[in-house]
Amino acid sequence: MKAKIEELEIENKQMRAEIASVKAGEATSPGNVLPGGASGVSTLAASNIVTNGGTAAAGTPSAATPSMPAKPGVVGNVAVSGGVLGKGTGAGALIGSVAVPVGDNTRFQIDAGTAVADSALFAGLGGQFYVRDPKVGAIGLYGSYSIANAFNGLDEGGASASYSLARIGVGGEAYLNRFSLEALAGVETGTIETRFFDIVDLAYYPTDNFRISAGHRYSGGDHYLAGGLEYQVSSSNSTAVVLFVDGLYNDDWAQSAMAGVRINFGGGNKSLIDRNRQDGRPTYLAFDQAVLATEKAKHDLTGIVGPTGPTGATGATGPTGETGATGATGATGATGATGPTGATGETGATGATGATGDTGATGPTGATGETGATGPTGATGDTGATGPTGATGDTGATGATGATGSTGATGPTGATGSTGATGPTGATGSTGATGPTGATGDTGMTGPTGPTGDTGMTGPTGPTGSTGMTGPTGPTGDTGMTGPTGPTGDTGMTGPTGPTGSTGMTGPTGPTGDTGMTGPTGPTGDTGMTGPTGPTGSTGMTGPTGPTGDTGMTGPTGPTGDTGPTGPTGMTGMTGPTGPTGPTGFVP
Repeated sequence: MKAKIEELEIENKQMRAEIASVKAGEATSPGNVLPGGASGVSTLAASNIVTNGGTAAAGTPSAATPSMPAKPGVVGNVAVSGGVLGKGTGAGALIGSVAVPVGDNTRFQIDAGTAVADSALFAGLGGQFYVRDPKVGAIGLYGSYSIANAFNGLDEGGASASYSLARIGVGGEAYLNRFSLEALAGVETGTIETRFFDIVDLAYYPTDNFRISAGHRYSGGDHYLAGGLEYQVSSSNSTAVVLFVDGLYNDDWAQSAMAGVRINFGGGNKSLIDRNRQDGRPTYLAFDQAVLATEKAKHDLTGIVGPTGPTGATGATGPTGETGATGATGATGATGATGPTGATGETGATGATGATGDTGATGPTGATGETGATGPTGATGDTGATGPTGATGDTGATGATGATGSTGATGPTGATGSTGATGPTGATGSTGATGPTGATGDTGMTGPTGPTGDTGMTGPTGPTGSTGMTGPTGPTGDTGMTGPTGPTGDTGMTGPTGPTGSTGMTGPTGPTGDTGMTGPTGPTGDTGMTGPTGPTGSTGMTGPTGPTGDTGMTGPTGPTGDTGPTGPTGMTGMTGPTGPTGPTGFVP
C-alpha cells in the first residue's frame, strides 16, 4: 500500500509539472510522456479510472463520472444457464456474443445461442450494427433468426414440429447516471403471425458491479413482464465473471427463470456498469427461446398444418345391390279448385354462369344385378271417364335444332281468367335466340285461388319444330361442402299464402342437417294471390370446396333379370273432355 501511495504521489508531481509547462507555453518534452504513449494528464486520468474500476467491487467508487470511452478491440462473452423455460419446463442454454470494432465508436456484434428444453432443441443467430457514446448511449440495427425443433417420441424417432422466429428492428440505449434505458422494436415473422414486437428494460446500478432491471416484452401476440439481476464477482485485464438471473412471466404461457454465469473477455479491467456501456450490446436470443417455447406449448406438438393434398382418385363402384320391392301406391286425393294466377313480374337478369371445374375420372361401373320383383301397385283413385283416344300419327324425323332467337322483353302478365277450351296446338316454330333476361320485378301479393274452370277438349298436337343446337356447357365452378340435412318435421296444414315481400340478398347457405323421416302431408289450403316478384339479390361468393371424404364401399349389385319383349304400341284414342274438378273439401 505504501508503494502504491508513493507511485501516485510521483504521478501527481509529474502532472503538476506538465500543467505548469503548458501554462508557460512550453512544448511537452519526451520526459513528460509516460509509458503507453499518453501524456501525464491522460495517463493519470486513465489510472484513476482503472483504479476505480478495480475497487468498484467493494462498492466504494461513484459512477456519476463516466469512465473512459470504449477502446478499439474485440470483446465478447459466453453465458451458460439453466432453470425453467417457457411454461415451467426444465432447460439448459448456451449463448455467446462477439463484438468487432469497425470504427472509433462503431461495432458489429454477432450473437449465437442454443438451448434444450422439454424434448425440444433451440438454435439462434443474430447480428447488431451500432454506434455508441459511453457517456450518452447507443443506437443501431438489429436482426436475428431462431428455430426450435420439438420432438415427440425421441426414442422411436417419432414426429417433430418445427417453429421459427425472425426479427428485424432498431435498438438503442440511454445512460442516465446510474440508470440505463434499453429498448428494441421492429417487426417479427416466422411460423408466428407477422406483427410488431418490442423489448424495453429499465436498469439501475446500486453499485458499479450490481445491476437490477425490470421491463416489458411483446411478441407473438403476448405480453410478458421481465426482470433480471447481474453481479460481477471478479475482473481482470483479460476476463470478468458475472452471475445473472433472468425471469419472464405471462399468465398463460410463460413462467420461466434462468440463472447462470457469464464470462466476459476483452475490454480490460473494468466494473460491470462500464463493461455494459463500453463493450457489447445485450443479446436477446434467450427471449427468442422463451417465445418459441411458448409457441410449442400453444400448439402441443401438432406442428404447422401443411396445405391440403390433392384428392385421390375415387375407387371403383361396387356392384349395385338388389332392388327392394315397391310398396303399394296410396289413393290420390281430390284436387282442390285452382284460383286465377296473379300477374308475373319482369324476369331479372340472369347472372353469368361460373366456370365448370374439371370432372374427375369416373370409376368403372359394376355389373348390373337382376331387377327384383316389383311389388303390387296400390289402388288408384277413381278417374273420370276418358274419351277415346284418337289415332296417333307417325312421328316425323327430328330436324336439326335451329338457333334460338332473342327473347323480347316480357310485359306484365294480366290477370288470368277462367280457362277456356283448349284449341288445337299449332306447329311449333323454331325458337329464336334467347336474349338477356331483364330484371325481375317485385312480386305482387298472391290473391286467393279461384275455382278451376272446365277443361276444354284437347285438340290434336301439332308437329314439333326442329330443336335448335345446344351450345357448349360452360365449366362448372367448385362445389362447396354440403352439410348433413336436418330432420323434416310433419307438414302442417297449408294456410293461404300471404303477400310476398321484396327478396333480400341471399346470405351464405348454412350446413344442411340430416334428413329425417317425412311425416304425412296435411291438406293443402287455398292458394293466395301471387304478388309481384321482388328483385333477385346478388349471389354471395362460393366458399372453398372442403376436402372430399372417403367413398364408402358400394354393396354388390344383384343380377339383372331378363327384359321381356316389348309389345307393339296400340293406337292412341282421342282424349275425351275432362270433367270439371270439384272443390276441395275443408279439412279442419
